[in-house]
Amino acid sequence: MKFGKMKQNSITLKTKIMIEKLDKYKQNLSIKNGNEVWSYTTHVATLHDDHIQVKGHWSMTTTKHINYVSNEYNLEQRHYEN
Repeated sequence: MKFGKMKQNSITLKTKIMIEKLDKYKQNLSIKNGNEVWSYTTHVATLHDDHIQVKGHWSMTTTKHINYVSNEYNLEQRHYEN
């Protein structure tokens, strides 16, 4: 089967991403969609009702970001591998 002339249908979905900036580390730390912790351009942790789920091991700066969010939201950290 040749794919050269195959016509593709595409759908453009517009989604609204809510971004929260915290008081400290405003340039490089954000909460997206209410529960995703982003350091620079990387999703590093997820907020839950009773804990913050940390995804893997991170640099010193990103660890400071995660610790800051954990303290701000008064949440225990639980570490998981990617």
